[in-house]
Amino acid sequence: MSEKQTKLTVYYGALVATKKWLTRQEAADYLGVSPSMIDRQLRHAIPTYLISPGGRAFVFKRDEIDAWIETNRIGPDEEFFI
Repeated sequence: MSEKQTKLTVYYGALVATKKWLTRQEAADYLGVSPSMIDRQLRHAIPTYLISPGGRAFVFKRDEIDAWIETNRIGPDEEFFI
């Protein structure tokens, strides 16, 4: 990755980390997952806000994503698949 690309990546990450509202792609980037993973998690309670009545445009509140992640903590004694 070139120095310019690295700077842009760092800037984008800082921008997303400070935004109140995130798009699907920004939420995926923020969490380090694919947009399709965000789509699957929509069915499992990531708080979402519809911004186009009758449509499929939606946004996420960054602080609610953080809270959602914190409620899904896996303890050291719990079994899970990686």
